[in-house]
Amino acid sequence: MIRLMKFFNGYLHVHVTGYSPERFLNLCSNRNILLWDLLPSKNGYEFYISIQAFRQLKPILKKTGTKIHIIEKSGFPFMAFRYRKHKFFFVGIAAALLLLFTMSRFIWNVQIDGNSYFSDQTLTKYLEEQGVGYGSRKKDLKCEEIEKQIRTDYPDIIWVSVNVKGTRLVVDIQEVAAEREKDDEEAEGTDLVAQYDGTVTSIVTRAGTPCVKKGDQVKAGDVLVSGCLEIFNDAGEVSGYQYCSADADVYVESSLPYEDKFPAVETRYQETGETRYALAFCTKKKRFEIALRKNTFTDFEKLTKLETIHFGEDFYLPIQLEWTKINELSPQKHTYTEEEAKQTAGRHLELYCKKLTEKDFEILEKSVKINFDKSEITVSGKLKVLEKASKTQQTEKRKLEEKEGQEENGIDTGTNGNSN
Repeated sequence: MIRLMKFFNGYLHVHVTGYSPERFLNLCSNRNILLWDLLPSKNGYEFYISIQAFRQLKPILKKTGTKIHIIEKSGFPFMAFRYRKHKFFFVGIAAALLLLFTMSRFIWNVQIDGNSYFSDQTLTKYLEEQGVGYGSRKKDLKCEEIEKQIRTDYPDIIWVSVNVKGTRLVVDIQEVAAEREKDDEEAEGTDLVAQYDGTVTSIVTRAGTPCVKKGDQVKAGDVLVSGCLEIFNDAGEVSGYQYCSADADVYVESSLPYEDKFPAVETRYQETGETRYALAFCTKKKRFEIALRKNTFTDFEKLTKLETIHFGEDFYLPIQLEWTKINELSPQKHTYTEEEAKQTAGRHLELYCKKLTEKDFEILEKSVKINFDKSEITVSGKLKVLEKASKTQQTEKRKLEEKEGQEENGIDTGTNGNSN
């Protein structure tokens, strides 16, 4: 937005020379005259300054004994003066302003905040099915009705706020889906199970029935803490079952196999310094690409940057600019030395251990060895880890078994004894 204002107001690229250019800069700072992109140059400094500020420099130049030279004039005022005799230039400007005014009457960007259970894509697609969103006329949008419709169609969304800001539609929501999902899980019941073979080192149970104790050997898939709770009657017999989501701190020491392979000779790519550029204009349905120079590279990498055209935070346009930089690469064969192979293997191992740590594993010991071959380098071994059990499964429902000779209410129905 600031660059746009500078363009419409006009600015100059100038060069200041003389006896004391530093004093000139200090006086400009004291008088709040904005200078930008200041760079030292031969016998002085180069910088950019607005037309309005340039007109205030005369007393400062006289006081400091400096001279100023205009290198380049930029901005709309100079462009308008340059093309003042070209009628089509002003017709084009008028047409562009009319187009901007027309597009400002529509919604070109939808922003959804506060959602975690429902994705942006889900809610955006729902709004499009209701005729709300990209390309909607702002005057046809009734925000209160949209809010009521969302709450009706999504019971797990308890609060909605819909606002139009510029050409953006901002939807703020609050969900209860996570809490409801948790309640459903507790109603069904979940078990805590072992992910790998190992030895239980400690167990602290907060909810559920512990099925193992410290020192027990467990297999992958064994239930550590059950989500099934037994309910006993006054006689100490099981009279029913209640289900919950098992909650416990169970640590299992395990030995995990580790194996890694990578080629002894790899192809490495280096930039040659040759580049190509491409520009594309993208709308929701179409894409128009302009190759500024044809790409003839055999090996290359693409760096793409996508920008939505907008003015300020709220005035979005239905056009995206896709800038692409293409760097030529030169392939070169490289054979690993023993030291390079060890460093590469070490980096792969550290990355693997980092992923385990993110999954609540503690690395206790690493024991690996490297085998060198002409075509391949192999790393194998074992990792001793301490795992905090987090894997769950649905609790298997149990049926209360009736004892022989008893009904469900506990009355003896046996045939032994006298029946007078």
